[in-house]
Amino acid sequence: ENGPTPDQDKISSPWVDMELRWFDSTTLSISEGASSRDHGVISLAVFARAGEGTTQTEAVMQSLRNTFKLRRIGSAVVRAPRQYTPTTVGGWYKVGLMFPFHLDQ
Repeated sequence: ENGPTPDQDKISSPWVDMELRWFDSTTLSISEGASSRDHGVISLAVFARAGEGTTQTEAVMQSLRNTFKLRRIGSAVVRAPRQYTPTTVGGWYKVGLMFPFHLDQ
């Protein structure tokens, strides 16, 4: 929502849209060096021109699933993904994954 919007007439297919969504925070300690845990979701949507089939889209989805699933990235822990229900929007087939994560600070 805050990034550039691709020119859908010029962009190649398939393409990936990524969003980082922050939800809430939990206090883990109240000592002098207080720490917190922030929760969020990595949202990845794969778009392909409608009618081009789903072979490439599924390959990209599997690659994204393998890249992010159950990973520790710095102090962030990424959990198992949830898949979006596929849909067609404005001439584009869209499917995606949401990876819940938490980040300790």
